[in-house]
Amino acid sequence: MLPQEIEVWYIIPSIRAELVKFMLKDGLKQREIAKKLGLRESAVSQYVKKKRGKEINLPIRIKKQIEKSAQLIIKDKKNPSHEIQRICRLVRKEGTLRKIRHSLGYKCEHCGVCSK
Repeated sequence: MLPQEIEVWYIIPSIRAELVKFMLKDGLKQREIAKKLGLRESAVSQYVKKKRGKEINLPIRIKKQIEKSAQLIIKDKKNPSHEIQRICRLVRKEGTLRKIRHSLGYKCEHCGVCSK
């Protein structure tokens, strides 16, 4: 499995789940969250019920960044797609992607993620 597939299947759903959690905590309704994040209400419901984005647990330092992103998205100061991409870059930079990839049983010597 390519590192990008790990991001799509595990990391991005986990980031979205955290965004939803922080936005709910801030008092937004699921319908408002869906609109702000560009998701369907049913997807937000699945994040709330932990049917999506539950496979991995992101480090606290990443969750703190997601919480900051949630606040900026709520205030319409940042684009959710840009914030998710920023968090993905942070996950790669800090080595979290490599740790997650290894925890899922994937490792190769030439992918540029595992060989670092």
